[in-house]
Amino acid sequence: MGILLRLGGEHREAILPSLKPLLDEDSFFMSVVPDKNNNLDKYKEAYLLSILIISQLHIKKEKLVAYYTQKNIAEKLLLTNSKFRLNSINYSNDPKEGQTLLDYFWGENKLIHPNPNNGYAAFAGCFTFNHDSLNQFRLYGKEDNKECTGLSLVFDDGFFNRDAKLATQSLTSNFDGMNISKQTGEKEEKCALFRCIYIDPETDFVVSVGHKEEYLFKKEDVDKKIIAKYTEDIDKVLEKVRENLKELKGKIVEIQEEEGKDFRHEIIGQLLINLRYLTKHVAFKEEQECRIVRILPLNESSKKKEDKMIKIDDDSKQTYKQMYVDYLEVKNSVKKIYFGTKSTNMELFQDILTNKGLDIPCEKSKNPFA
Repeated sequence: MGILLRLGGEHREAILPSLKPLLDEDSFFMSVVPDKNNNLDKYKEAYLLSILIISQLHIKKEKLVAYYTQKNIAEKLLLTNSKFRLNSINYSNDPKEGQTLLDYFWGENKLIHPNPNNGYAAFAGCFTFNHDSLNQFRLYGKEDNKECTGLSLVFDDGFFNRDAKLATQSLTSNFDGMNISKQTGEKEEKCALFRCIYIDPETDFVVSVGHKEEYLFKKEDVDKKIIAKYTEDIDKVLEKVRENLKELKGKIVEIQEEEGKDFRHEIIGQLLINLRYLTKHVAFKEEQECRIVRILPLNESSKKKEDKMIKIDDDSKQTYKQMYVDYLEVKNSVKKIYFGTKSTNMELFQDILTNKGLDIPCEKSKNPFA
């Protein structure tokens, strides 16, 4: 629903009722919810509420975000024509991926459906507002399993679509006339960047949304008024997200009560797939994460090999193959590189970048790590 995602905050909720008829032309929605369902209108309201929440998470003003990775991967991205990968998110270090929102609705570990995605897979690129984080250098990008040996690549906002788009947009009919790639003439379609929501399912509390913390502004000597305005804006986003999530939960409970034994949890799981992968367990709050997400059908057997978007990593060293989707080349979007405290050969890496015509400054992390 591109029109809902693009509207300003003061107009979004007012137009929700008028958008319901448009969902009859939304192939994703109609494939999930049976059109003869007596609660079709309520499912439409729930779906639109989820898009309303996603619209509030869209990042417009953040200019730089970071991606933590291994040095050898950074070399491939910057020194060859390798593209940035969106990896299958279900096999990440967070076993609650895609489940936290469902825990918020029905209680932690109360609903574990064997396949809530029903034939779809979520692929994501995960970024953070903290460009030089000891916590993330210890967790990600490790060489030979040694902490703080990776790199932090700082991307500018040109790497993302400035217009909000749903992760499932490629699955839906283009009924609102929104097709970024055709309008701009770009050969490849960019994904929009969204903040993650952090929820504590145990207490049923929406804790925060991903954002840049105040001390990071202090490091950059940013004016106090700018910091205050940013904090105020984030507080407003969090307040609206809490309010709309509570409303969404109430709507789902209402549907469940009306349908009784006929209620199917997996319909909600699939219908809210766009929002589920922007929702994280509170245990990961320190990561201050933001994401680009793409949802695709797992079954691409009817497509020609060159047209298939989902690829399988053929690295024979891996016990289990990784599924991924190619995104964009990164050379023109990386504006700075931080080396982890234990990462080596920064000067050589800087010289190679310069030799390749890439003006990307490198800096050693100052985080204390023995």
